[in-house]
Amino acid sequence: MKITPNNDVSFLLSLFQSLVLLVAWPTGKKGCKGVDFTRISTKDMMDPAYRLKLAESNIGVVQGEASGGIGSIDIDDDGGLEEFLTLNPDLKDTLRTRGARGANIWFYPQGEAPKSCRIKRHGTAWGEWRFDGCQTIIAGVHPCGQPYSLLRPTPAIRFPFAKIQFPAGVTAPFLQSSISSITEQKTEQTQTVVSVPSVLSVPSVLTKEGELDKDTVENLLAGTIPSRAHGNHERLFALARQVRAFEITRNKPLSEAELEAIFSVWYQRAGGYLRADQSWDEYLFEFCEAHTSVKQPAGVKLVDLVWQTVATTPPPREAARVSDPNLKKLVTLCRSLQALSHPEPFFLSCRTVQRLFGLANHERAALWLRILRAKKILDVAKQGGPSNMKASRYYYRSMAGVAQAAA
Repeated sequence: MKITPNNDVSFLLSLFQSLVLLVAWPTGKKGCKGVDFTRISTKDMMDPAYRLKLAESNIGVVQGEASGGIGSIDIDDDGGLEEFLTLNPDLKDTLRTRGARGANIWFYPQGEAPKSCRIKRHGTAWGEWRFDGCQTIIAGVHPCGQPYSLLRPTPAIRFPFAKIQFPAGVTAPFLQSSISSITEQKTEQTQTVVSVPSVLSVPSVLTKEGELDKDTVENLLAGTIPSRAHGNHERLFALARQVRAFEITRNKPLSEAELEAIFSVWYQRAGGYLRADQSWDEYLFEFCEAHTSVKQPAGVKLVDLVWQTVATTPPPREAARVSDPNLKKLVTLCRSLQALSHPEPFFLSCRTVQRLFGLANHERAALWLRILRAKKILDVAKQGGPSNMKASRYYYRSMAGVAQAAA
C-alpha cells in the first residue's frame, strides 16, 4: 500500500496504540532546517489547520516517550530486512513502512529500551534503532522521487526489546553481537554444556493465578541479558533487583522453583558472555545470594507491573482527599511506586499516566498530577518535561520523611 502526501491523517494515527505526534515536512524531504520536531505538542495535533498542513506534506512521526513509547528499527536494505524477520517472526505482524529500500519496523518496546543509536554489521552501516530524540518519515514522497509505502498496514504491537535477535555480525551500543553470533562463539569454546530447565517448559513455575506467565518473565528479564564481556555479574544483580521488585508488587515471594526457572532463561540467553571457569551452580548461587541481599528493588519500567496490582490494592488513607475513582487509583499507584523506590523519589511521566488510564491527551494527566500536589499528596523532587526529555520525579509526602527534607 502506497502513501501519498494526500493520505488520511486519521488512518495513520489509527496505526498506533496511543496518540503520536506528527511532523509536517516539505514534500520530498526527509528533514530540513526550519522544522523543530521537538516542539510539536498534542495541542498542535488537535489544531484543524495543522492537520490540514500534515495532509499536504511529508509526514514524520516523533518517536520515544513523547509519542507514547513508539520506536522503530530502520533496516537499510532488503536482504537485511528479510534476514531480520526470519530471526524475529513475531515482528512480521507489526507496522512496517518503507522509503526507498529496506524498511522501518515499528513497535512499542517492553522492558528497558536502549538509547537511539546507529547499528552496524561487520563495521559498516546496517540500520538504526530510533526512539527518544528521533523522528521517522512515514508518509509522503522520498527524496528519490518514489512515495513512502505501508508494507504492513497493521497497528504497531508491543514487544520485549530483550527478545529481539539480530543477524550474526551486527553490533550496536546496546549489544556487541547478535544472539546468533553468540551461539557461533559458544560452539567454538571448549566448555561443558549444562542442561538447564526453561521457564516455558516447566509447568510448576506457573502460579495458579497465572502471575508468572511468559510475558511477566520477559518483563523481568528485560535489560538484564549481558551484551559485553565482564558484564554478566552486574546484569545478574539487575535481574535480582527486578525479581525482588515484582515480589513486592504482588506481595508474595517467588518459590525456589520459580527463581531457578527465571534464572535458567537468563543463563541460556547470556550465552558466550558467561565465564568458562564458572559453573551453572555457581551462577545460580550468585543470583540467589543477590536476590536475598537486594536493598533497592528495580524501578525502571516497573510502573506496568505496579499497575497490575492497583485494582486489588486497598487505597491509602490519602486517597480520601479526592473523590474521583480514577484519582484514587492514581494515588494508590503513586503510593506503591514510592514504596518501591523509598527513600528515593519515584519517576512518573504524564504520558505514562495518559497511557495507563486511557486519557485522550497528556495535558489531562498533567492536571491530575497537579491536583495531587495541590492536595498535598505529592511533592515534586525534580521537574521533567520536553526540556530534558525525562519524566518528573515525585515524593509521596506521607512516606518521604527525612529524604524529602534533605532534598
